Amino acid sequence: MGEFTQAFADQKIDHKTIQKRIDEVQELMNYFLVYYGKENYLEITVLENASEKITHLYYTLLYKEVKNYVPKKINRYKIGALTELCIVALQPLSQANKLSNRKLNADFAFFASSSIILQGATKIEDITKFSAHKRINEVFSISKKQRLTWLESKNLNTFPILINGLALFTLFELYHQRFQALPL
Repeated sequence: MGEFTQAFADQKIDHKTIQKRIDEVQELMNYFLVYYGKENYLEITVLENASEKITHLYYTLLYKEVKNYVPKKINRYKIGALTELCIVALQPLSQANKLSNRKLNADFAFFASSSIILQGATKIEDITKFSAHKRINEVFSISKKQRLTWLESKNLNTFPILINGLALFTLFELYHQRFQALPL
């Protein structure tokens, strides 16, 4: 952990902040594997130190690609967008059927970004439980399906963080406006 923390000393990120992010990513991964992954995929293997690697890439891109354009605090949409892209880039989860590894990681990435945006929703049901009308579920399902298709097929080495954050913001802001469902 010392070498990992030292890599971000120039940005003045303290050890506790980095460890908190690592723990959050690990918790999201654990919830995903328990509530979703094991029901839909067989024998999931997790990349060694996956949460640390995701966090390292997250902070690297945050200071290289985002901080120059966002002068103040980063909002949960950009945090979710950046986390989602880091998961897709690193492909931390795998299974025997390699043809669906991209889908597995896209599902995990969307789950993680949704949870971050909804401030702690960790079960798949929590992401849509506030919906009282069929239409919002349909729109959300269509958007989620298109988003997962994009996450499965996007170039692993591109990071359109700002536009990705805007897309997530728009999706969840519409959801909130209709149902007043996002925590403020």
